[in-house]
Amino acid sequence: MKKKFITTSLFILFLFISCSNKEKKDFVVIGIPNDIETINPLYSFSVEEGNITELMFLSLLESNWDSVKGEIEYRPMLAKSWEWGSGNESLIIELRDDVYWTDGTKCTIEDVIFSFDIYSDPKVKSRAFGYFDKFYTDENGRINLTKTFEKLGNNKLKINFKKNSNPDLLEIDHPILPKHFFEKYKREEIPTINVTESLITNGPYKLERWEREQLVVLTKNEGSFLLSKSSIPKIVFKIIPEYQMRLNQLTHSEIDLMEDIKTDDMEGLKGNEKLKVVPISGRDFDYIGWNNISPEHYKNSEIIPHRLFGSAKVRRALTHALNRSVVTEDYLSSYGQLASTPLSPIFTSLYNSTITPLSYNPNLAVEILLEDGWSDSNYNGTIDKNGIEFEFTLHIPSGNPRREFAASLFQNNLKAIGIDMRIELNELGIFIDNLFSKQFDAWMAAWVVPIPVNLNISWYSDLSQTPLNFPSYQNKELDKLFNRLSSADKIKEAEIYSEIQKILYNDKPYTFLYWIDNIACYNNRIKNIEIDPLGAIKHSWKWTINSTL
Repeated sequence: MKKKFITTSLFILFLFISCSNKEKKDFVVIGIPNDIETINPLYSFSVEEGNITELMFLSLLESNWDSVKGEIEYRPMLAKSWEWGSGNESLIIELRDDVYWTDGTKCTIEDVIFSFDIYSDPKVKSRAFGYFDKFYTDENGRINLTKTFEKLGNNKLKINFKKNSNPDLLEIDHPILPKHFFEKYKREEIPTINVTESLITNGPYKLERWEREQLVVLTKNEGSFLLSKSSIPKIVFKIIPEYQMRLNQLTHSEIDLMEDIKTDDMEGLKGNEKLKVVPISGRDFDYIGWNNISPEHYKNSEIIPHRLFGSAKVRRALTHALNRSVVTEDYLSSYGQLASTPLSPIFTSLYNSTITPLSYNPNLAVEILLEDGWSDSNYNGTIDKNGIEFEFTLHIPSGNPRREFAASLFQNNLKAIGIDMRIELNELGIFIDNLFSKQFDAWMAAWVVPIPVNLNISWYSDLSQTPLNFPSYQNKELDKLFNRLSSADKIKEAEIYSEIQKILYNDKPYTFLYWIDNIACYNNRIKNIEIDPLGAIKHSWKWTINSTL
């Protein structure tokens, strides 16, 4: 153990020294603000986790962004080809025959079927649970394998969908998992297993090392059909919690890529001939989540409206009370805009352009709160109702200066109307655990809109089916609209999403704060990099390095 520690420490020291001395290196270093929690695709939740697992696990399809249509286009990956059956009620997929797991076992149709089974199994509680409503499923949402899958040959698989469900390729866009690895465990054990040292992968890169709070190192999976001789041999994700330190290391070529650049820093970066700055519009928004239900009662499986935030009136008043424009104008400059719903203008066919953001209007906020029974009855400076003071803690994941700036601003906004808000910074892992267990009263975070769009996973009322419904928002009319989506064509889909946006706008389960351009910056020695709404780090196996820079 001691020898392993020394070897690891020497590797880290070598990496840092070589970067600081600006020696030419044949690997790429990506600076990220937080360590990841898992490399298991079943539970990959954060953007960083998604970026890393995409390099380690193949999906059936490769996704690309069509900026004209505002939607994804798919290309072959593990699936060599596909063909829709009559009425789009079935899909025949032919798999590649040259893909192997890192232990030498061939990747087969059995892995594909197993992957969909385990993703949909409620015992596993995967991040994709609830995505499979167009498949044949049982009453618990688990895919019925007999009705859904037909093996037509060693490399050919037919997938059957429910009649009139109008499926698209989104339904099969999940990383494929190794059956022979996961079948060793009972399903209820899988959420707790540690796969760091032993997980078998099939992507273009594999895990070489993960040093907690320091770095994640991926190395080429030799033999992957996605790689070429010029592919980057090693990709290092370096954890640097402090924004200014990340920025300094970027400008001194100690890291090669960084996202979430502050707008104030853009001009300086543009003046650095070694760097290229690219704003990415449209998918990321910050929000404040208001727990619609009581966390204390939820622990006992009871659904009781939250004492503060259970009222849509209150949530609307809170939104009026927050001067969000200060953040978009002073912090984001021209690289952000106010948000009203969880859909942005880049989704051209689905976006409801008739909805406009609520104005900053503290006087109106006070009127709405008075209508709902909130006033400063004991003249102590904090409004109250039925003996309950309007005070709460806003939780924020640490390491994000924009949210810290906004939280301080909003704290003053709310104080001005008699609401006492405290601010607490949380380590990311603790923050995510409390989100899923619904123990926060209020929190500020970011969300990246899934592409293709899927709002059902965040807003459907059945909390057992939608673990990403963090505020526990429930609306039966919205549920009806989501149920209609499963059988809607493109025209009806747009109409339904327009109504969905109206309901969310009126009920304010979140205060949707602002859309944020993700400003990425990378060293121009990286070539063949594509940056669009799907992100800056996607398809990294296509990158090459200009060794002369």
